[in-house]
Amino acid sequence: KTVLVDEELFDRNPQIQKMKDYYNWDINSYACPRRIGLAKKLVEKLRPQLLVSFLNPSENEFEENVEQLFRVTAEYGTRLILDISDYFDISSQPQKNAALSYLKEKPTSS
Repeated sequence: KTVLVDEELFDRNPQIQKMKDYYNWDINSYACPRRIGLAKKLVEKLRPQLLVSFLNPSENEFEENVEQLFRVTAEYGTRLILDISDYFDISSQPQKNAALSYLKEKPTSS
């Protein structure tokens, strides 16, 4: 099995880097850049079972970026964990959140 993990999370956690050593699982884990275009290419090439990703601020501007990530992970059967916690804003005038805007317009199937 193959897992792609956000590069910052991957670099800070040795257990993620060497899952085989810590767990009795047959897993290869790789760092994934915080750029949707590069993450998309890695999913196409490696066909991982799991992608753990964050959105960088510039890519959180456009719903099309999120749509690309959803589309490629669905196409290759990759489970996606997308951390958008940096963009939660409960003020009276919240800033744009591409992932939430996209999901509002195109909800996922159950």
